[in-house]
Amino acid sequence: MNFSDSAKDKKQPIADNLTVNLENRLYQLDQELDKVRRAMFRVETGLETPPDSVVRLAELRRRYETLGAEFVNTYREWNSQQE
Repeated sequence: MNFSDSAKDKKQPIADNLTVNLENRLYQLDQELDKVRRAMFRVETGLETPPDSVVRLAELRRRYETLGAEFVNTYREWNSQQE
């Protein structure tokens, strides 16, 4: 085994851990996005009636956009690990 093979072996577990962490985060973000999407649906359809539904819906939409942006960035990072 030469030096470059040894360095490659040490980098592989780090990359695997990063990939697993990114996959876990993508799963969490997907779950959170679904939760917010369902909450938006409940408010929009009147199944849930918060005191100020317009404000609540705006909060949910902002949260959805923030989570969506994080999901895209995390996905891009995960995808770069796959190459």
